[in-house]
Amino acid sequence: MENYYIRDNAFPILKKDMKLIKNGKEHAKFYRYQDLMVKLYHEKEGAGILSKEQIQYLEDLSTNRILLPISYVTDESQTEEGYTIPFVSKKEEQRSLFQTPVADLWEELALVKEDIERMNDAHVLLDCLEEDRAIFNGKLYVKSPDYYQIIASNDSLFSRVPVLNYARINQFLRTLVLYRYFQESGDYRTYASLFKYWEEKKVDSPYSYLGDFLKAEVTTSTMEEYISEKKKTLKR
Repeated sequence: MENYYIRDNAFPILKKDMKLIKNGKEHAKFYRYQDLMVKLYHEKEGAGILSKEQIQYLEDLSTNRILLPISYVTDESQTEEGYTIPFVSKKEEQRSLFQTPVADLWEELALVKEDIERMNDAHVLLDCLEEDRAIFNGKLYVKSPDYYQIIASNDSLFSRVPVLNYARINQFLRTLVLYRYFQESGDYRTYASLFKYWEEKKVDSPYSYLGDFLKAEVTTSTMEEYISEKKKTLKR
């Protein structure tokens, strides 16, 4: 039986021990193997395909909450087949994100910010950050996006990477918090009002990162309490 290997036959991945998690019809299959998620391409060329050099570049960033590739995967002939990322369980805690003490939430958002700063320094542009990329299991993780852009110094986007990355992570977090509230409550009016309120208030704030804005904005012990209070004032 053909096996796969991490880093040019350095560590074998036994096919019989791989558990299919998702068959991404567009360009890859995803497997769990021990404490790793293994992404194997359907095709070796096209959108979303990372080279060995790109994977090694991302690996060196050593992020904590944004789950980037950590090793490339080859077959027995050393043909590149995909890459691995850390596997994180989706098992939810008894408490939801909204019931989590904000002190714990601020710690998680600070770790996300550290990852963004590492990506900014390395000029890696985030892409395709949808709300379903989030995993909250007491800790907040951002699953590996499908696409990455490593911006060269002669690219017109080079100096704009921090601005674009913060815009994308802010949109992701704003949608994560507010849309999950809407999913759990069905209260679209509060969802829309808070979305607009955050957008307008953040324009006049000194914070480029939504996590820093929320830390200054929220004075309650949980986001649940904060939203409950805002429902009253936004209706006035």
